[in-house]
Amino acid sequence: MNSNMTTQGLILAIENVIVYKLEGLALCAGDKAPIQLIVTKDRIVLESSGVVGSSPLTSLEMAELLSKLDKYMHMPGLTYLGGIP
Repeated sequence: MNSNMTTQGLILAIENVIVYKLEGLALCAGDKAPIQLIVTKDRIVLESSGVVGSSPLTSLEMAELLSKLDKYMHMPGLTYLGGIP
């Protein structure tokens, strides 16, 4: 393995609740990776370079958070990507 190779993770959270995790993305320093996020009223899919994320939530918990997300998407607001806002 390349000495510059690291594994990265991506976390998607709604109201400080982890909804989806994508772990084990092998990246070299400076690499870019495409990330695909699909959100519908019923599900979330988070994928990058063939690695698909997983959710620790039950179907009921996911449905409740997706309902909240739908409400937020229709309101003005700020979105942060990366570290601490």
